[in-house]
Amino acid sequence: MCIWLNDSMNDLTEWNFDYINHYDSELIIDHDADSSAVDDVVKAVDGEKIMKTVIEIKSSTVKRQGSLLVLDGGDMVTPTDDSWNKVEIRDDEVSISKKMANLLGVGVGDSVKLHIIDSNRWVEIKIDKIHADPNTQGLVMSKGKLEDLGLNYTPSIIVTDKHVDKNYSAIKSYTTKEFRIENWQGLTQAAWMLIYVLTAFASILAVIVLYNLGLLSFTEIEKEIATLKILGFKTKTLRKLLLTQNLWFTTIGS
Repeated sequence: MCIWLNDSMNDLTEWNFDYINHYDSELIIDHDADSSAVDDVVKAVDGEKIMKTVIEIKSSTVKRQGSLLVLDGGDMVTPTDDSWNKVEIRDDEVSISKKMANLLGVGVGDSVKLHIIDSNRWVEIKIDKIHADPNTQGLVMSKGKLEDLGLNYTPSIIVTDKHVDKNYSAIKSYTTKEFRIENWQGLTQAAWMLIYVLTAFASILAVIVLYNLGLLSFTEIEKEIATLKILGFKTKTLRKLLLTQNLWFTTIGS
């Protein structure tokens, strides 16, 4: 199981950073930055503007919180399916992540309602595609589709395949692919540490339980052993009998 978990974490890293996200640097846009300053940064780094925000999605029976990813052309972020194949999302389509679709109990052709967290306005959309994502769960659509729904397109990040290490007035902070991978590996190491701790405590508990089981079995048959001793059984024979019994208990218990 540990080997399977390690392989899964490595696969998720490759899936996320090689097949979905094809950029090196991610620049977080300052809320107070004006559009012209943002456009200047986009030109300087040869990047793409993307809108990421938190939304609530509800079907006829279930409501869940998720993410909204709005793409403005380009191919630095490409949603994929379970097999890591690119999912083509046209300008007039909306795609929902597979896990979110399962949580809401919806599929292609169904309708759901969404609203951005800082707005009280709900809009209804039809699901056209289903993609898979190991990291975030929610909806993906184009800038044009968002504006057709009557919602404002407010880019929150700029992505570029260049390695950016320069501060811009319109940028609040930035991260690189190397930094994000290091954070992901740190999460993996924390998970492994938890597994090691749980395994150690489980091993200690198993030893205690097996020891008490052997002790209890000896206590339960103490009178029978005395009877067998009176009947003429030798100590060596009785010791062998108890040892065999304890070995069976230990094997089954383990």
